[in-house]
Amino acid sequence: MFIETGDTGTPPVLLTADAACAFSSQMGQQQGLNAYMMLDYSLSMQMQNKWTGITNAINSFVQQPTSGISVGLQYFAQSAPPPDAGAGAGLFCLIPAVCDSCDPAAYAQPAIEISPLPGVASQITASLAAHTTPNTATPTPPALQGAIDHATVWAKAHPADATIVILATDGDPSECGAANTTASLLSQVESIAAAGVAATPKILTFVIGVGTETANLNGIAQAGGTNSAFIVDTSQNVSTQFLAALNKIRGAALG
Repeated sequence: MFIETGDTGTPPVLLTADAACAFSSQMGQQQGLNAYMMLDYSLSMQMQNKWTGITNAINSFVQQPTSGISVGLQYFAQSAPPPDAGAGAGLFCLIPAVCDSCDPAAYAQPAIEISPLPGVASQITASLAAHTTPNTATPTPPALQGAIDHATVWAKAHPADATIVILATDGDPSECGAANTTASLLSQVESIAAAGVAATPKILTFVIGVGTETANLNGIAQAGGTNSAFIVDTSQNVSTQFLAALNKIRGAALG
């Protein structure tokens, strides 16, 4: 059987029935997501159920039925004796063993390497269970730089995936700057986030702020290419809000 095609004035083209009905199809593949979480382990995270709520939320997140998502994490501050410590002769450096590191390399080395869920969930849960007493200051500049550095290496090795940084903190940075003023440190953090977006591959920084001292976190999120921070109100259920933020970030990063 042949089918004649062609408009008026156009020579007809004869097709077989099989050819006329031919079609092609392609299967879409979901993009993978790699997330490197940098968690604020400062002393103030012990207050208002912040740390317990955050860890409960992360445990719930990594145990959700999911595919195509890989997660890793690290905590800030990490310890280092002088001269790499940020608190100088202050409270946090009275004992060298508990000095806060200002070296981005300390934060580019993950506590848990980025690995697929749900397989890595048990490692993340065990790591969080071993971190129960936040007790540092807040060296956000090297922490974010280290996170972006590690995410960049990972993104280059996994070019088909989206790779992001999630910064979870309860307030402003407090150390590891040329001038340890809030304005100077925030400007430094924003510059680090902006450089991550401008680089190739691009690394977005998503920010989750916990508590009431979070007014300056939107600037970090904006610089990091994600418009605004997700704010968790400690007068309500911290775990529920933090989990909702993680799920929104997952959708936004893949979107």
